[in-house]
Amino acid sequence: MEKDKRKKIFKIILIVIISIISIFLIRTINVNNLRNFVESSGEAADLVYVLSWVILPIFLFPVPIIAFVGGALFGLFKGTILTLIGASINASIMLYISRYLAKDLINEYIFSKIKNEKLKKNLKTDNQKALFTIFIILRFTPLVSFNAENYLAGLTNIKLSTHIIETLIGVLPGTIIFLNVGDKIIGNSIPAIVIAIVLLIILAIVPTFVGKKYFKEEIDKDK
Repeated sequence: MEKDKRKKIFKIILIVIISIISIFLIRTINVNNLRNFVESSGEAADLVYVLSWVILPIFLFPVPIIAFVGGALFGLFKGTILTLIGASINASIMLYISRYLAKDLINEYIFSKIKNEKLKKNLKTDNQKALFTIFIILRFTPLVSFNAENYLAGLTNIKLSTHIIETLIGVLPGTIIFLNVGDKIIGNSIPAIVIAIVLLIILAIVPTFVGKKYFKEEIDKDK
């Protein structure tokens, strides 16, 4: 019993540390200094960029900033490859961090806030197809951040393989568009910038509408 209490206290301390580091990084790092840091790494720039994706989202850092940097420094094709590598590694790490730190501490609290019983049941299920469907929709919905989705996944029974697949599929459209914006802005081509921004707006509106429609239908089924 005493061991369980110490373990819980240790987990709470780690959560507090992650929260403090998150606040510091979000306030300290911006597009310009992250870009300068990666660019100044020389031949190791590719690795540093991938590590940025692996490490920074753990501390709730906004991933669009990282993607903008990738587009500016590596272009669309190479930036997409490096981003998907970093994002998949990060998604795996965050899944296990969430399971270790929070699944036995706050998952019931989180689930208690979900009013839709069918959705709650699907989140608690072992059915990987149901979990894949829910999380792929969340990935496409920009209202749910990359970081939050990874931590939420850790509170469910989704398998690592399922989580990685839905991550790679789900982040690909946003990755391409954010990288494209970063690439075009650096290129200073006004028409290309306008097109990139229009695509960014579409990315924000369409998946949000589809996601709301899906979850509304799930709620209506319970009535």
